[in-house]
Amino acid sequence: MGEKNRELLTTLANELNNAEDIEDASLFTAEELEAQTDIVRCLIKETGADLIDTLGECFFLPLGNDADVSYFTTIITIIDEMEPDDATQFAEAVARINFFIPAGTFAIDEEESGLVFKYAVPIMNDASDEEKLKYMLTAFNASLGIVDKYEGYLMLVATGELDPEKMMDLILGR
Repeated sequence: MGEKNRELLTTLANELNNAEDIEDASLFTAEELEAQTDIVRCLIKETGADLIDTLGECFFLPLGNDADVSYFTTIITIIDEMEPDDATQFAEAVARINFFIPAGTFAIDEEESGLVFKYAVPIMNDASDEEKLKYMLTAFNASLGIVDKYEGYLMLVATGELDPEKMMDLILGR
């Protein structure tokens, strides 16, 4: 499965390099990264309401070779390090927004207190490569769509311009 997933990730990187707002999509092998899995990394230009550049990462969770399903995962690092004005309010805002998004989750990275968005989808290992690539691209684009829609709200809480309640009022049109 490892070599097959590497081929799929290479194809994904090529597809992403043809996208308008994606730059430098490259496959990094597990050996290069001294990690458990290969990762495609790319620069996503002008993401969200704040039009910030973000880091996108795509990989298959390492589950072993005998699984019937693989979990393709996208992580978009929105802010790699931050010091929110009120960490408790920011954590509340992340939790509240996660309840309303259709898939995936925003999270606060423990090490750098950065903000990331993570989304994983199951892909049957017996699906064709074309089907797998379609699911991978759909997951990546769904992640971008959610980050585009909600990143600005979270940044307003992080900077102290909104509290979580007012953020939800804006999102829900109350």
